[in-house]
Amino acid sequence: MILRRTLPPTAAPIYCRDIANGLIGILRGNWEIDRFEGEIREYFGVRHCFTLSSGRAALTVILRALSALRPERSIVVIPAYTCYSVAASVARAGLSVKLCDIDPQTLDFDYAQLEDIATRDSHKILAVIPAHLFGLPADMDRLKEITAGRDIFLVEDAAQALGGEYRGSKLGTRGDVGFFSLGRGKPLTTVEGGIIITGRDNIAREIEKQVRRMERRSTVPLIVKALLLALFIHPRLYGFPKSLPFLKIGETIYDEAFELRRLSPFQAGLARGWQGNIQRLKLARKERALKFLPLGRSGSFHSYVSDKNTLPDLLRFPLLYREAPSKEDQRRRSAMDRLGIVPYYPTSIHDIGDLKGRFTGEQYPGADEVAAHLITLPIHPLVSETDAERIISFLRIRPD
Repeated sequence: MILRRTLPPTAAPIYCRDIANGLIGILRGNWEIDRFEGEIREYFGVRHCFTLSSGRAALTVILRALSALRPERSIVVIPAYTCYSVAASVARAGLSVKLCDIDPQTLDFDYAQLEDIATRDSHKILAVIPAHLFGLPADMDRLKEITAGRDIFLVEDAAQALGGEYRGSKLGTRGDVGFFSLGRGKPLTTVEGGIIITGRDNIAREIEKQVRRMERRSTVPLIVKALLLALFIHPRLYGFPKSLPFLKIGETIYDEAFELRRLSPFQAGLARGWQGNIQRLKLARKERALKFLPLGRSGSFHSYVSDKNTLPDLLRFPLLYREAPSKEDQRRRSAMDRLGIVPYYPTSIHDIGDLKGRFTGEQYPGADEVAAHLITLPIHPLVSETDAERIISFLRIRPD
């Protein structure tokens, strides 16, 4: 089998030294977890940190904690275009999803609609969850104005934005509680994992009640996954696992049946030196993102970044077709796939098959437009200069 160079859409490479640190972490046990959580608290300037088996586990625990504090409220407002796991976590927590449309020009909430929802249902809404999609900061100042006066919790979805900043503050610290994902392809990866941070003592007490009852994530499967990820994330080999349909790489799946466990010492060890790694990865992604800025001025796309002086810490480089993209033939789709040019979530939340009956008659045109027109470009360190040039050339040639 001849493998063609294939770029993963996102990548935070794992190296042999990282796996060695993970194995040492197993020997250190809880001390390694305490070290990692202490570093997170110091980095973000918060009093409380909890590490879990995934970002969706983190969100589920957060929502259960908030529900314990406000048991009379059951509605959670989320963007109509966001990660499927956000909706799944709300359902797993036993709460009701309320969708708010997004602005296709910003990927943030449609704030006129959000204001209307918050006014109409303020006594029922437990929390609002903004998402810093691709690392693009949501308008946290406006969100705090909407939620604070109505006693609504603000849960900051910074799953894709670890290390990013918003007006001088680290993303994840502006809400009542924030969470991050440590899954593969995130700004920092421990193969799987999630982080919760908060400065609110009452929220932390309720989270602690849940976390102390959880078991640690099993170690052996994580070691195997780390070894495979370290090997197959590289473009010369990535095409092999991607070609195996049972691995479902790149597929977006709605699933409420996920584990609720704590992070393992192996994963905490794997993350050793994470602050320096995050900084190096940020610089590498910025360097590559700068190469794609001219595409936003080509007329074919709307860009979410206007110039290099306003460039946020992006995980992927998003572009929105100004007109509906023509139907791609198989050859062109294959070329896009090899270059790491991919759409993102294939549908808005209200079009997920398992959830369709819950949103009958509701319309979310902004989310639908983004689902149909958005593409993302890879900007991780494994994208070479030649790769970037090929991506630019490819996108400048539109099919008939």
